[in-house]
Amino acid sequence: MARNGGDDGQRGTPRERKRTLARARRRGRARRSRPARDHGVDEAGSGGQRVGYRLRDGSIEALFWPAIDNPAATVPVAYALTGGIRRFQVAALGAGDAWSERWPVTGDADLPRGMRVTLELADGTRIERWIALQ
Repeated sequence: MARNGGDDGQRGTPRERKRTLARARRRGRARRSRPARDHGVDEAGSGGQRVGYRLRDGSIEALFWPAIDNPAATVPVAYALTGGIRRFQVAALGAGDAWSERWPVTGDADLPRGMRVTLELADGTRIERWIALQ
């Protein structure tokens, strides 16, 4: 049985998880590129930016580049999302039913069929989520 009293392997109550997800969405922490908009707001995640994630020093960080097409010399702005993470992996399921840790895959013009996100917490707990995209 999980710590939250349920058997779904997730931490916290469903209500707490729903609030956490809502806060992340309000802060622009969804993984996607957004179309350029001019709202007079110059802040990370406000639009027309490339967004990424990385693991650094036990924390997952959201990365925001100033434009969707970013030159290699452009340094992203990073915001820590959570700490206590030992491992963070993201994989894309391509058209050939093969998982890849890089996307886009050369020669594959389509969006991935799905994504797999795996976290290992500092205490050894492993969390894996699959997201269907097609």
